[in-house]
Amino acid sequence: MVGLAFKIAAVPFHIWVPDVYQGTSMPITAYLSVASKAAGFIVLIRAMDTFMYSQVTAGPCVLLVSVLAALTLIIGNFSAINQTNLKRLLAYSSIAHAGFLIMAIPAMDKNIASTIQGPSAVESISFYLAGYLLMSMLCFLIMTIIRVSSDSENIDSLNGLASRSPFLAFSMTVGIASLAGVPLTVGFLGKFMVFNVAIQHAMSTGYWFVVVFAVLGATAGFYYYFKVIKSIYFNAPQTEDSESLDLNSLSKFIIMSLVALVLILGLFPDLIMRFL
Repeated sequence: MVGLAFKIAAVPFHIWVPDVYQGTSMPITAYLSVASKAAGFIVLIRAMDTFMYSQVTAGPCVLLVSVLAALTLIIGNFSAINQTNLKRLLAYSSIAHAGFLIMAIPAMDKNIASTIQGPSAVESISFYLAGYLLMSMLCFLIMTIIRVSSDSENIDSLNGLASRSPFLAFSMTVGIASLAGVPLTVGFLGKFMVFNVAIQHAMSTGYWFVVVFAVLGATAGFYYYFKVIKSIYFNAPQTEDSESLDLNSLSKFIIMSLVALVLILGLFPDLIMRFL
């Protein structure tokens, strides 16, 4: 569990994430945020599934994972609030999203799994991971473009983006809103699914502290995510001669495709659920 927690950046094994995200190039950061985390959770689900079958290990595993989820949710979300570097903010955001994913794992307990109404714990985690891949790639792609033009990775590099490139401003807003869990996005449905299984599990076991910490974490998330949106629309550009951003056709196509998927899957989740 320690090894897997390190892999998925769960607290208290998360210390490496902010420095690594900030210190590496943008494509490597995106890879660690999306592909590496998805692989870690796939292995975690398969490993935990074995322990959830046994009456001897199911109870201790549920308690262990619940505490891990609670710590990850609180520390990940609240540590992101004071970040000024956008990559570090998304690093702590990645830790927080790991917490939301972990809180669905206790519902894999075989004594409870059969009573879950709606998508199962594994289906909920799979959908959340698929949605997280889309919205993270959208944000990191736009950040790469901003990084090249402004030579900065701070949040204030997005100042006045709405006037410099309305298209990028709208696309970044969709990605950030989805990460925050705003309705009509895939991020909202992902959070809804994991909350659904976590609440039903808490009704059976009494582990309500995980749900409470998740609500507190989600509330903090709205604050620091919308700090980014504020920079895009309400802050003036850093310099008066800030140039407008021109995109090539391939970048526009990829960004438009990601935006469309984030919004479409937020309305029609069955389009991807059947493949998970």
